[in-house]
Amino acid sequence: MSKVWRCPQRSNRGSENSRGPAKSPKQVYCTLARHSASDLDYLLARRRAGHPVKGNRDPTGVIAATSKPQQEPQENPSPSLAQTQPHTKPFETPSQSEATPESPPQPQQYSRSIGEGAFTVPASGFKSWEFVVPDLAKSVRIEGRFTAMGGGKNDIEVYLLDKDAFTNWSNGNSGNAYYNSGRATVGNISVVLPDGFGEYFLIFNNRFSVLTPKAVEFNGTMTYYP
Repeated sequence: MSKVWRCPQRSNRGSENSRGPAKSPKQVYCTLARHSASDLDYLLARRRAGHPVKGNRDPTGVIAATSKPQQEPQENPSPSLAQTQPHTKPFETPSQSEATPESPPQPQQYSRSIGEGAFTVPASGFKSWEFVVPDLAKSVRIEGRFTAMGGGKNDIEVYLLDKDAFTNWSNGNSGNAYYNSGRATVGNISVVLPDGFGEYFLIFNNRFSVLTPKAVEFNGTMTYYP
């Protein structure tokens, strides 16, 4: 027959009310056996909740020594709105100084007419128009078209000369010409002149025709930028 181990009776000595040295497993079992099931459930529940259980219901401190509170896992707090959303700047309207700079205004082009439209060049003579390019003018251009009628070949000679070349030509000498059509019935003039001030002459020559005058139509313009 097996031997049954029984718990020794609890002593009422005042010295044993303190916790004293560590209890053996048998002593722990005996102490737990003295408590009712409801007391043990209450003590364990308070211990799990983190409340002290030492007192009338646990005078020996056994429950406090043998059970550990179970910490409930803490849920990670949801990140705040400032953490989840990327840092963005509020919509800003660019100021006038930060706006895209406008391209500088283009210089204005000036234009003036040259010639009379329709005119007659006498036989053995010429007709000319003098025009002046203003100072600081740039990209000076002469454009125009002429037509001649009269005589056997309906021809005329057209020159564009500066002042010195015109002086030489009018005295029967040669000079450099910016434009020389030769003898022609129709022709287009498109000449670029030097920048800056200058005096020029557009000449319609009929000296080679001794007897027949010529009827000429010409529309021309001078353009430049200041």
